Amino acid sequence: MSWLRAVGLAFAILFVPAVAAMADGNKNAVHKDTRLSPFYLQMPRMAVAVPVAGTEASRQLEVEMWVYMPTPELIGKLSSRRSVIADVIREKMKKNSAQTYLAAEEGPALVKEIARDAVEAEVGKDVGEEILIKSMIVR
Repeated sequence: MSWLRAVGLAFAILFVPAVAAMADGNKNAVHKDTRLSPFYLQMPRMAVAVPVAGTEASRQLEVEMWVYMPTPELIGKLSSRRSVIADVIREKMKKNSAQTYLAAEEGPALVKEIARDAVEAEVGKDVGEEILIKSMIVR
């Protein structure tokens, strides 16, 4: 067998299953984030217009986060209510100025506090410090 056929065969063995999985719509089959516990649930990406203090202007706040729930039952409950929880979080985030979110320590802490309160109100479980912020951008 020539080296060209060997390279083609290696390509087919390595990459065709990944492409087929993506074509089926299963995007997680190739890029699965294994660093997080299966008990973390990703919340919907939230984008909110927040006011700039002292002006009538606003800036865009975008947040991506995960919430930890210790049991499969609570994961199911959180999963079924996550769009409602995301709406509550969006409404609460609108009440603070962009400068608050731009502060290095206070901004992420405030977002976690808002998310924690919303999750606890909907699910009825104290999540403590188990909220991970993947990204938080003020544009």
